[in-house]
Amino acid sequence: MRGTPIRRTGALALGLLPPAVVVAAWLVLRRNDLSGGTEHAVGAVADLAALLGLTGFVVLVTLGTRLPWVEHIFGLDRMFRFHRRLAPWVVGLFILHGVLRTVHFSLGRGRSWTWSYLFYFGTGDPGLLVGHLALYLVLIAAALALLRGKRRLPFRVWKPGHLLVYPAVLMGFVHAAVKGWGDLRLFPNDAVYFVLAASVLALFGSRAAYRMARDRRFAWRLERVVRETHDTTSLVLARHGDPGPFRSRLAGQFSVIRARSGGGWTEPHPFTISCEPESETLRFTIKAVGAFSSSVHALAPGTPFLCEGPYGAFCPDFGREKRIVMLAGGVGVTPFLSFLRHAARAAPDVGFTLIWANKTHADIIAMDEIHALARHPFLKVVHVLSQEPEGLPESGETVIYERGRIGVEILAKHVARSPATYYLCGPSPMQKAVLAALGDALGVRTREVRGELFFF
Repeated sequence: MRGTPIRRTGALALGLLPPAVVVAAWLVLRRNDLSGGTEHAVGAVADLAALLGLTGFVVLVTLGTRLPWVEHIFGLDRMFRFHRRLAPWVVGLFILHGVLRTVHFSLGRGRSWTWSYLFYFGTGDPGLLVGHLALYLVLIAAALALLRGKRRLPFRVWKPGHLLVYPAVLMGFVHAAVKGWGDLRLFPNDAVYFVLAASVLALFGSRAAYRMARDRRFAWRLERVVRETHDTTSLVLARHGDPGPFRSRLAGQFSVIRARSGGGWTEPHPFTISCEPESETLRFTIKAVGAFSSSVHALAPGTPFLCEGPYGAFCPDFGREKRIVMLAGGVGVTPFLSFLRHAARAAPDVGFTLIWANKTHADIIAMDEIHALARHPFLKVVHVLSQEPEGLPESGETVIYERGRIGVEILAKHVARSPATYYLCGPSPMQKAVLAALGDALGVRTREVRGELFFF
């Protein structure tokens, strides 16, 4: 089972163990420095910042390499969001280490500040040189990531710069061994250092093997293009032979896809696999919102694709969850299409309610298919249209139309207060509003709702 609370708790405990050991060892081994005057105390805090930064750096590398057993527990979207939140702290720890080490150096020479120490790139102290190179590589990668996050830097410029973190982490370990061996040779610091170093080498080896096999293992071809609505298109991809890791995919998972363009590949884009997991093809339902998504309708059958994955833990346990309420905004319905298409084939003993917000009736994706499924007793569909210029279509017993937005009134009217699992997918503002409405209408707490946000 993917992403159970027990597995998540165990993985988090494992991740917190190295920094906890580092802090405990520092308090014991450096206690005399903390009470031995300003110079010694500053040096001790600088070393703690470095060790915690190095530990966090390994966590960032682990998240960035998409380690399968970690992804199975948390889902790639959560991993990447945590990566973005953790990265500034790691960078901050390295900056703090550099500044405090400069202060320590200055105090040792009876001076107030000797800032030239922070910018030393001479060969007289190789350990310090390597440390400074690592720090400035990290700062360059952080600056590029910041620009990328603000949409001011294209992927093709950001990605090579982001790869600077790989030599930086290796340099960090070399710097720590050369300049900090006095601490690292003591137990348990030595054990933590070697475990982290071995983990990084194993991650690099795993990633290198993955990249060498990627073009063969994840190769698919465009079979057909299906126009869903005026601004939404589905790509149906096929693969000759074994589907590889997609053979065991689950309803609700997604893939990171690239299309062949010229002599290379397009930027990677995450899209939900909207077909049922039993299908031998992959179907991606894509709304035109950017350069790539606005051009997919013109792709020719036979176009090569790379489809990495499957990723994501936004997957029901159909054996345990007997009532599922799905709340979708626009194209955020795609994981729920996978849920329902799987249910139509596998016939699990589950009742579904789909409450789906769109602007107009013309924006509804796969409408005929969904309405046909709603003729079966396991599904009720509520369409919520916010900008429908005409009168609403006539509602039936299991297909209902409402005007407005998903809010307290609609939820109270169409969702019973009996136990259910809630799934939410759509734009971030819509998710925030629906989470608040769920609490007000049904007393559902935020942590009881499983959500998935779009990320890069």
